[in-house]
Amino acid sequence: MPLCPPFTRFALAAVLIVLPVAHSAVSNFLPPDTPWSSPIMYLAGVASTVLVMFLLLHCKENWFQRRPEFKLQIDSPPPSPGAKTKSILRSLSRPGSSGNLSTQGSDSSLNVHTNGYYPKMYLTASRPGSVNVKPMLRLATEMQSFVERMDQYTDNLESLLAEKTSELKTQKAQLDGLLSQLLPIEVARKFMEGERVAPMCFQSATVYFADIAGYMNIVNQSTAVEMVEFLNALYRMSDAVVANYDAYKVETIGDADLIASGIPVPNGKKHASELAKLSLQMSKAFDDFRIPHRPNEAPRIRIGLHTGHCCAGIVGTHIPKYVLFGDAVSTATKLEGSGLPGRVHISGATAEILTELGGFVLERRGEIQIKGKKNFETFWVNGLTGDVEEPQ
Repeated sequence: MPLCPPFTRFALAAVLIVLPVAHSAVSNFLPPDTPWSSPIMYLAGVASTVLVMFLLLHCKENWFQRRPEFKLQIDSPPPSPGAKTKSILRSLSRPGSSGNLSTQGSDSSLNVHTNGYYPKMYLTASRPGSVNVKPMLRLATEMQSFVERMDQYTDNLESLLAEKTSELKTQKAQLDGLLSQLLPIEVARKFMEGERVAPMCFQSATVYFADIAGYMNIVNQSTAVEMVEFLNALYRMSDAVVANYDAYKVETIGDADLIASGIPVPNGKKHASELAKLSLQMSKAFDDFRIPHRPNEAPRIRIGLHTGHCCAGIVGTHIPKYVLFGDAVSTATKLEGSGLPGRVHISGATAEILTELGGFVLERRGEIQIKGKKNFETFWVNGLTGDVEEPQ
């Protein structure tokens, strides 16, 4: 079987379609009813084109080209519609089939039902020519162009949708991160899912309260811009320390920090040791901290810790805020107020848990007067023993 490389196919198609009058090139591809000198030959384009396309696609020879009586010499004159042509037409029949024009050895067939080689409509001058086919081809081209534009539009929409989805995911992650800074992670998760966050009470939690000694003097001797820069640096340092422990910064007002451990997720008795270690690291961080506009001055911090009962919940809807109430909060505030700069002042309840856990160096301060409490014994946390790793 002869090979049909792509160039050969293109050249053959060009000759057969563009130059149908070249009888030596197209003699085997015209309908057998078309005389060489007949005007109908110019209307044979549809049938010839279909046959050519079939042969090009399947790389086959024209089956009737191999018949001896259809072999024509290239230099022979064109046959006339005489007896020879009529005898050839009578001898033509479709091989091996009564209803299909098939190529021998091929798995493809042309479903043309007729009594002869071509349907009756193709044996008359009513056969459609290329003029009739062009509008259909033009319509097909326009439809193909429309489909391609729709595909391109769909691809653009998918790309735009993916881009917007990525942007929404990024924005959602940023909002989730911001909300998790305003609320504890567990509470923020419920809040984002639309669940009602009911207030919770905790029988045992440790509360940290601290402020800067002499803060009002710093305020009176500084401009507003200087105070903003100072507090910004102070909050960054404080947040970095809190991030190292199982604790949550509930509130910051000016120079005062309210931090709790054991809420909203209870952690046994670990809350006391977590805040004791946090307090020691915070004191050390303040020793190394300098006021930006007063670099020769280091602020001093007072810290108070108390372990006891408290309740927590969310207040507000537009700007939700996680708040903490209870005896533990008020007592920690009083311990801070009665403490000393650079020292960690704790209650007897907190000292009892730290002694049980071990690892801390405690110093008994004695009993102090706290409103509403009698014989209130307090302690200083001086540092860590070798049983507990000192915070960095």
